[in-house]
Amino acid sequence: MTEVVFAHEGTVAKVIGDAIQVLFNAPGDRPDHATRAVACVCELDAWAEEFRKRWKAKGVAFGLTRIGVHAGPALVGNFGGRGFFDYTAYGDTINTAARLCGGRFPGTPGRRPRAARAQRITASLRTALDRAFRRP
Repeated sequence: MTEVVFAHEGTVAKVIGDAIQVLFNAPGDRPDHATRAVACVCELDAWAEEFRKRWKAKGVAFGLTRIGVHAGPALVGNFGGRGFFDYTAYGDTINTAARLCGGRFPGTPGRRPRAARAQRITASLRTALDRAFRRP
């Protein structure tokens, strides 16, 4: 999946178990970051679905991939101290994206059907695009 992220010029901030945290518009300023993020999300979703189908054909069941995306301000940089530091992002924007990816939504099962996931992604992307292209 990192190849997909790099193809859209995203920054892999963390790999946490089976999750990846991807940043756009950091560390460098990119005026087209929302467009790149949307394209990346769509390609990651297609990649993950193909991966799941390939392994299902071999008798290995993987759950659906969940994707959370959000745009807004965040504190981004190297954090830590003398013995350890980490390039990461903090803030409500990051927490919102994580929550969109995680837990259950009203009226949907633990593994949300594709239609519910598409609605969630569409709403989040609309928010991201509105914020990214808002005029001062």
